[in-house]
Amino acid sequence: MNHIFYKDLISIIVPVYNTECYIIKCIKSIQNQTYKNLEIILIDDGSNDKSGKICDLFADIDSRIKVIHTENRGVSKARNLGINISSGKYIAFVDSDDSISPFFVEELYKVSILYNVNVAVCRIESYERFILKKHKNCICNNFVILNSIKSMEYLLNLDSGYACGPCNKLYKKDLIKNFNEHISIGEDLLFNFKIYFNEKNSTVFLKRNLYFVSKRYDSASRKQNFTSSHLKEVIVWEYILNKLKTNEKFNSALGICEYNLKNVVFATLIRLVHDKNNTNKVRYYYLKNKYKHLFFKTKNRKIKDFLKLLLFNVPYEILYHITKFAK
Repeated sequence: MNHIFYKDLISIIVPVYNTECYIIKCIKSIQNQTYKNLEIILIDDGSNDKSGKICDLFADIDSRIKVIHTENRGVSKARNLGINISSGKYIAFVDSDDSISPFFVEELYKVSILYNVNVAVCRIESYERFILKKHKNCICNNFVILNSIKSMEYLLNLDSGYACGPCNKLYKKDLIKNFNEHISIGEDLLFNFKIYFNEKNSTVFLKRNLYFVSKRYDSASRKQNFTSSHLKEVIVWEYILNKLKTNEKFNSALGICEYNLKNVVFATLIRLVHDKNNTNKVRYYYLKNKYKHLFFKTKNRKIKDFLKLLLFNVPYEILYHITKFAK
């Protein structure tokens, strides 16, 4: 790598909460970057295991590492704290149970500079039960430069390999706004959407797997029981859809957004049925009536959409027994 690419300080923000089994691998993967001009910010979000102590040990031997200990306030508050104290011109986010390729920063920074884009993105590989799972489209090793319209389409297309979260991306810091601290599912998407809604935004998608995710079944997005966070996720997708409608430039992304909103609504309906009580029954019928128009659209309908439509029309009590039987 030419020395010119070592000019800018890059901040890597890692929110840490009870990940003592993962955090060493995570921090080492950041330390071992081929790009060395780093500021590594570890936010210990009130961990009650050994995670915080492990962070302190690494800070003692690497002057690039800063450790902040706070009470447990959630990942968004931790990330926002990291953003507010960061000094880098560019920012990347790494979750403490994940790790990154030694070339993660170098490759994303290089294409950011070469093509003068706001966000550089790589592919993700996932580890689930110690088995490496590759994205189905990860064969390509090239890249694409995306204008604001295409960037929005890639962001919202959950099958593109681009991902809607922040952890496989390198951002120019001056673009970044804070994460919404009042939601715990969908905050990543909302964070990116506010950046991507800028008509002058451009990104580059490097089709290399440089970020490695550990699939944890206790994560907020994977929990099957209904929580108010699932309703907020619906609200996030509806907000995005309504914002897209205010700018005809992004009309090509409307169908993608509607499809995802429908899937999120359906998943929330199933959770409401599974956790049967009077309050959830009221929520169920409210959501069903409000978004039923999404389920009756016929354009480009897939087989699984017919199944959802079928279940959508099943009475609440019967659907409850179906979900219990399926479990």
